[in-house]
Amino acid sequence: MIKIIITFLPWIIFKVLSSFSLDLAIIAAIISSSLAYATLKKGFILEWGTLIFFLISFIFIVILNNSWFTRYRDLLSTLTLTIIAWGSVLAKRPFTAQYAKLEVSKEYWNSKVFLSINNIMSIAFGLLFLFNVFTDLFELHHGKASHLVLSWSVFGINSLFVYLFPKHFPNWYKKRYLKELNENQSN
Repeated sequence: MIKIIITFLPWIIFKVLSSFSLDLAIIAAIISSSLAYATLKKGFILEWGTLIFFLISFIFIVILNNSWFTRYRDLLSTLTLTIIAWGSVLAKRPFTAQYAKLEVSKEYWNSKVFLSINNIMSIAFGLLFLFNVFTDLFELHHGKASHLVLSWSVFGINSLFVYLFPKHFPNWYKKRYLKELNENQSN
């Protein structure tokens, strides 16, 4: 569970600090991305996507002071997360499976229940990120300052989802799957 929070820590830091200092937020996000060295080394797609996004942000916002990139940074960040989640699903390599493999014995990695859980979880994250894209588009169109309650409410919902969903869904789904399997075998 702590691994998934650490995974999203750069995004959380970026969201919180960007209200105060965008440059500081990007630098802090890059530093916190680098803390995931072990998963970066293993090629985890979310960590690499995160690090690349913040390095590109550093170049365009901090170094080049690009106003377009600065204006659309929130939308670009949620698009990045959305592309990572949906890209992993479409490639049939759900990004959540990389984390699950750290917790689950290798003998279960190709099981139907393991693959289903991670596919559903990656889709759920993809839907959450897609919802965030629409929220960012709404804020761009209507002005962020007038919708701070919406922005922070969405941030709270995201935080709860990131914490609770990976913690509870796999066990619930596995129990449901095994129950259905037992019922089908007894018929």
